[in-house]
Amino acid sequence: MLLAAIRQVECVGGCGGGGDVSTLGAIGLAVALISVGLAVYAVKLSKQSADSARASLAIAEEQHSVFMKEIRASATFEVTVEAVEPEASGTVPSGEQRVMWGIALKNVGEKAATHVGLSFYAPRQVGGLTWALTRAVSRKWGSDQRTDSEQVLEASDGSRWTTRVLRHELDRLGVDEHYVVFVTGIVSGLPPGVERRLPGKLIAWSEDLADGVPQVQATGEISVTIPL
Repeated sequence: MLLAAIRQVECVGGCGGGGDVSTLGAIGLAVALISVGLAVYAVKLSKQSADSARASLAIAEEQHSVFMKEIRASATFEVTVEAVEPEASGTVPSGEQRVMWGIALKNVGEKAATHVGLSFYAPRQVGGLTWALTRAVSRKWGSDQRTDSEQVLEASDGSRWTTRVLRHELDRLGVDEHYVVFVTGIVSGLPPGVERRLPGKLIAWSEDLADGVPQVQATGEISVTIPL
């Protein structure tokens, strides 16, 4: 199209005898058309750059949103403690009774928890306090670190009990992951024929819990009556 326009201008100029003028006119027209083409191309490039910039910005905003969500996410624990009946595991001496608490721990938060600390408190009258994987006492689980504690538990009948604590640490508790474990021991030193309420308390903590929630705890009671 550009070449045709130039030839037409040259022809018109030649017919009138003004060849130099016609040539200059053709060159001017060519320059003008090239300038217009470059301008159109520049506008197109500018639009593509703007579209690319908007796309990059949208990706960056999405990545930032995901990053901030991960930063603000935290673990949330649900804990329950209740009395359960242990499976038979040998004979228990007269005047003593085996007891067991069942513990359920679940992470219902948005972030996995690491280095989850567990502390279970029970009256000192419960000897041989041990973690168990099932209601069968032989299926041991966790650490056997237990020491006397200064914490005092109060039962629903108003009785107060000095305690011993059994500790363990989980490396990780993922989102929606849960543990069901047990704590067992043998009660001794209680008067026979008298029902007593023995509280057990679990405290769980992790640095991945929400700010202002350093730990989660739950308590469950066991009714014990030593046979006459």
